[in-house]
Amino acid sequence: NNLTSFVIPNGVTKIEVNTFQNCSNLRSIVIPDGVTKIGMGAFYECTNLTSIEIPDGVTKIENQTFYDCQNLSSIVIPDGVLSIGDNAFYMCLGLTSLTIPNSVTSIGASAFNSCWYLTTVVLSNNLSTIPDGTFNACTALTTIYYSGTASGAPWGATNATVRANNTL
Repeated sequence: NNLTSFVIPNGVTKIEVNTFQNCSNLRSIVIPDGVTKIGMGAFYECTNLTSIEIPDGVTKIENQTFYDCQNLSSIVIPDGVLSIGDNAFYMCLGLTSLTIPNSVTSIGASAFNSCWYLTTVVLSNNLSTIPDGTFNACTALTTIYYSGTASGAPWGATNATVRANNTL
């Protein structure tokens, strides 16, 4: 739990389930391009993790991958990601804006629940369904850019307006 930074060695292709769970002092991590799978809850409650760049080869952000990463303020989701799991970014308080690339076709329940300071989201236009409650308790969320066909807008974001898609 004293781990503050970590560089995953080249040659690693998978981050196992709950690998860094409860590493509350972890602030930074470098993930090599060869990683193609990040397991469920891999960064669960890494409350001081500030940024992460997901490698291009990752196709799914599993359930609870970044659950309660309260200081996560920067995340790059690459174009190759196809799905985002349940509670994947639950209580990521540091996020203020987010772009979900058009490669994403599926978002799980409560994926961004309680991201209190999230103000702007650009959603993939290829999402045909977005679960009700995806943005529950995102009280600062005022604008969601989306031009797809999913019903139920604004998906729990009570203060948000949905506008035709744009980029940040």
